[in-house]
Amino acid sequence: LLRAPVTGSTVLAENASLGVLASGNREAYEKTLPLFEILGKNQFYLGDGEEARVMKLSLNIMIGTSMQMMAEAVVLAEKAGLDVAQVCSVIGGSAVGSPLIGYKVDPISKGIYNPAFNVKMMMKDFDLAFEASKQYGASMPVTAVTRQFLAAADASGRGDKDFSVLVEQLESICGISR
Repeated sequence: LLRAPVTGSTVLAENASLGVLASGNREAYEKTLPLFEILGKNQFYLGDGEEARVMKLSLNIMIGTSMQMMAEAVVLAEKAGLDVAQVCSVIGGSAVGSPLIGYKVDPISKGIYNPAFNVKMMMKDFDLAFEASKQYGASMPVTAVTRQFLAAADASGRGDKDFSVLVEQLESICGISR
């Protein structure tokens, strides 16, 4: 058996551009590698145990906390009178731009939060990451704060929206309505 979570969104799945994180029996991995290569260009064999699960959770906490940082940057700029679409374009084209930010620039600019990965799913992954952090003795203070913002988004009726709705959640907290 292999653990083989994937990285990437529904858009990347449609384009066969997912990444595969695998752990388990190395021989089984080598046999299945041609199938994984169909899913996308990046395949990673991480070890013979739980490594793929932990790596996937690690990536998702980076994705979630990155979106909270983007929310804070957008709202600060917005409160200062800057145009949200322009702010998002600048962020996407700057040193902090990444594939994740690139995927989210247009929807955030337009205030459209159709779920590719919803708030409730991100909260579930954060909770699983906290379990792993207890198991391995890792501290995750920034993740804990971001988890609270996800909970607030869920409590305000945004749980089924894309996790990038953290921008809208913070706008609401700061008295901005678009």
